[in-house]
Amino acid sequence: DHDWFERDGSDLLMALPLGYPELLLGTSVTLPHIDDSDLVVSVPSGSRPGDTIEVPNRGFPRPRGRGRGVVTVLLKLHMPQKVSKGLRSQVEELQSEISIQPEDYVDSVRSEAKERRHSR
Repeated sequence: DHDWFERDGSDLLMALPLGYPELLLGTSVTLPHIDDSDLVVSVPSGSRPGDTIEVPNRGFPRPRGRGRGVVTVLLKLHMPQKVSKGLRSQVEELQSEISIQPEDYVDSVRSEAKERRHSR
């Protein structure tokens, strides 16, 4: 048992909550790893919640000396529990730049569905 890893054979799975700025701009996250060597997850700019990142050769050893498994990191969007009045005001100022306009919802839904179907 581990606080954040789940095991799938030689591979490890984990979720990584990130704020919108980190997903938009990219970041590097360093976490303690089960082998006592830090695990570095490089999140590219433009990442989206639900994207996965694979960190090769950081899982458990594979049978018959075939290297090590991967760590698969599922990106999640962290939402703050409470929003201060100041933060709310700042987000409202940015809303027109970062939100989908109501008249664009139908096109956005179509675009997302098309992208999802092509990624299978």
